[in-house]
Amino acid sequence: MIARNVYLSRLHRMKLRQRLLCFMLRTRYNTDRINLPSCTNWITFVLPNCPEHIFKHSRRMSRARFYKAVQLLEMSGTDTFTTGSTVPQTPVYIQLHLFMTKIGFYGNGAAVEQVRSRYGISVGLVNISVSRVTKVLFSMMSSVIRWPNAAQRKKLCRKA
Repeated sequence: MIARNVYLSRLHRMKLRQRLLCFMLRTRYNTDRINLPSCTNWITFVLPNCPEHIFKHSRRMSRARFYKAVQLLEMSGTDTFTTGSTVPQTPVYIQLHLFMTKIGFYGNGAAVEQVRSRYGISVGLVNISVSRVTKVLFSMMSSVIRWPNAAQRKKLCRKA
């Protein structure tokens, strides 16, 4: 009789564990989530009007440097950021926003689908924007990135 009760209690505990596991697997999050609506105007209206510290946290650079980067990309990537068709291409500042979002996250946050859903745009636009900005940045690399000469290295070493 006692052995049977022990068996039933083990069976009962196993079933409870199984139910708990099934419940946990059915629920995506164990805590309440804040839903951010996706909006095609997020880049156009939210980011330009947000405080500087939020912009800097979001883009990993100040607003002034971001728009300076847009100017450099527009000047350097005329072939990349223009099309021969009658359909206008997405503005460079939007493509740079997409690029910065994509490279600014890691793991699942960097997934194209995450960027797409956040801004309400297509996966293709995310991919082509990242590709275009990367292409222009690599073409600018020799004129923008320079190694310090011997005198500059000595000066940098004294500062450190």
